[in-house]
Amino acid sequence: MARTGEHDGGAGQVTILVVDDEAPVRFAVAEHLSDAGFRVAEAADAAEALSVLAGMPVDLVPTGVDMPGGMDGLGLACRVRANRPATPVILTSGVPRVVAEAAWLPRDIPSVDKPYRYEALLDRIAALLPGDPRARADIAGVTPSRPPS
Repeated sequence: MARTGEHDGGAGQVTILVVDDEAPVRFAVAEHLSDAGFRVAEAADAAEALSVLAGMPVDLVPTGVDMPGGMDGLGLACRVRANRPATPVILTSGVPRVVAEAAWLPRDIPSVDKPYRYEALLDRIAALLPGDPRARADIAGVTPSRPPS
């Protein structure tokens, strides 16, 4: 079930929807992004992510690739791109070749290989939202305390 991070912040804060079927990874990523000052929502699969996207504004979606259900993270990325072209997506995968071999996937959708350091994810976020006045200027300087499980 989707849940919003504890640090919801106020109006104008960047909202990130973390999508991953591995609950410990999803919770850890959401916690670190929340600690970095982002408003965070979570979803365990693509269907749940689409439901969250339909109900609230979201500025960025990092999503796992291999997920259960009728749609994986690659399909979710394409659906987000089609329906919300201004919303960046970051693919996260423990099997990088899956992303590389998806010839139909737009090449400008960035990815971060699992396991990843939180700094790598924060760097990608900063690169995707550089001109967004709501993005925190200091997110690249956040030093997470532990890597995802």
